Amino acid sequence: KRPLKFDNVFNINGLVLFAFFITLTLTVLLPFQCKGNPNGTASMVTNPGITCYSSARHEGLVAVAVLGVLAYPVTIITWIGWTTMKYPSRVSSGMGLHLVQRYRFLFNRFHPHAYYYGLVLMIRNLFVAILPVALVSTPALQVVAMGALLLSSAVVQSRVWPWRTEAANLADATMSCFLVVVMLGAAPLLDLEQSETETTLGVLLCIAVFGPLLVAICAIAHAVYRRFSPASSYSVFLCHHKEGAGSLARWLKLQIGTHSSCRVFLDSDNLEDLDLIFDTVRSQTKNLVVLLTPELLKRMWCAGEIVTAHRNKISIVTVICDGFAHLIEQELENVPSFWTEQQKHTLASFGIDMDMVKEAYRHLQAIPCFTMPRFGSEKQQASSVLEIANCCRLPKKAFSSSAGSGSSSANRPRILITGAMADAEALSVCQTFQILVQRNMQVQAAVVRSLEEMENALPFASYVVVLFSRGMLRDPNFALILLSANSLSGSASERKPELVTVSADAGFEFPGPEFYRELELQGLGLSDGTGSGPLGAEAGPELAQAYRSLLSVLALPLTPLGSIGLLEKQVSEICRRFRRYHDSATGLAMDQAADHTGHTGHGGSQSIAPPRSAKPSQGCAKQQEQQEDSGKEDAATRATKVRRVTATL
Repeated sequence: KRPLKFDNVFNINGLVLFAFFITLTLTVLLPFQCKGNPNGTASMVTNPGITCYSSARHEGLVAVAVLGVLAYPVTIITWIGWTTMKYPSRVSSGMGLHLVQRYRFLFNRFHPHAYYYGLVLMIRNLFVAILPVALVSTPALQVVAMGALLLSSAVVQSRVWPWRTEAANLADATMSCFLVVVMLGAAPLLDLEQSETETTLGVLLCIAVFGPLLVAICAIAHAVYRRFSPASSYSVFLCHHKEGAGSLARWLKLQIGTHSSCRVFLDSDNLEDLDLIFDTVRSQTKNLVVLLTPELLKRMWCAGEIVTAHRNKISIVTVICDGFAHLIEQELENVPSFWTEQQKHTLASFGIDMDMVKEAYRHLQAIPCFTMPRFGSEKQQASSVLEIANCCRLPKKAFSSSAGSGSSSANRPRILITGAMADAEALSVCQTFQILVQRNMQVQAAVVRSLEEMENALPFASYVVVLFSRGMLRDPNFALILLSANSLSGSASERKPELVTVSADAGFEFPGPEFYRELELQGLGLSDGTGSGPLGAEAGPELAQAYRSLLSVLALPLTPLGSIGLLEKQVSEICRRFRRYHDSATGLAMDQAADHTGHTGHGGSQSIAPPRSAKPSQGCAKQQEQQEDSGKEDAATRATKVRRVTATL
């Protein structure tokens, strides 16, 4: 019997509060529901014998009601509002995503894009409870207001379509429309005085006549303001070399978005006309963040962006990436040789000459710079992002999390992402993919960079995602990670992680028969001198089989340098492969059950205890013990060899 966890108890209490919110709110508001009497006094609707605001008994009820309002509606709405606002930053971090599972009653019933709809429902229910109290003296207006509220709710629900299942969306829309029809049918049954009816109709007619006119005036005023006011500026403009830091720029934009709500210019998202890019830097940019990679200073458009920012006194923030070195004076003098005559003519057409470029490059060397450790730990990278955001003086997003979006904080990631970790851009693609998957699935994901990380995370994972990129098949680190993943997939464990492949690089070429033949004979050429290393000739057949199994899985496309809309669409399609988490609550419950029933064995594989009713015979038991001993010896031998090669690498 599984123990009852705190998250489950918390979720049950949340469901109860959500279901009885209207009842609780109406109950605590009853002392304020007073109706006028002919003698000028007012009495409680539920107890006409109590005079409102003039008797000691009612004053006591009001005091208790105030405490009830603070304890229930105010506290619940504040709590749910705070949790909803924290949702984006929590989804971006492993531990935060783990905390989100505690609020399954609030988020898991809705699509990820409509995560806020639980708060919308609570606010609607709050008004449903308040209207009968606030408009108790005007039942005609109460009916109209309630009908408008229900109709508005139905329109919003039909527009957002928030529920995870089609049946739930249809049921919600049908129920809202049915309640509106009921309100229309109940309106003629009201016992109203003629003067009250005329007043109500007059107010409604005024709204119908003057409402559209007021909206039209506001629209015209807004159009005039937008016509004569400057366009909204970008707080950050990411200047980068597409091939050397395109994926890093995408990852950095996502990271900045977790800390600030400012606008960040990234050409793949915001650039519509290349001829306007320098004008965007000059008139719409507050900070130019230059991602200094080895080839950036040799790119014509990047040089133009830097010169434009320097000449127009735009704040420049430099971020040095691995492998970059500033130009020495002799190289600065040779800057004109970086480009063809046609490229220099293009710069000249924008008023940029070579002397301006040299001056701007010298300015880059003089200003303070930040370092982005692309192969550093997630904590180091998160710290660098915060330093960049603080230097740019970006407004901090309310309720943002100070933690990075990495997976190191995730205790038990369910989706592991790996690839050519020796390539900086491939690593940035994996990190970007991780963030988008967590947003889409609300399931913990982790980027696996080494064999040790794979061994630690694999026993709890359900999927291993491999992002194909050029040079990946020759990467010894990836080979070790893949062999570790295959060791569990081929074991007798109940939890066998499924391989999902993604084609994230157009330059990746699928190998031919010659590659497999060479691999079977020589491995990757890394051994301990006798050919018996884990990546030497002895491991060649196993490695070749692992590569065949990997490349036999249909790879879905991913365009890392595309727009965010295209990326989200592709990631959404890839996430359909994670069938276990189509219903994230059910999938996570299965994971927790598997974590509880299994335990981690040697080498990171998970062993499942046999059923108690099954008693093997003596011969079978002896054979099983021999197989287990042999497996332990093989695992120990492999672990020793793998660690030896890992240390060498």
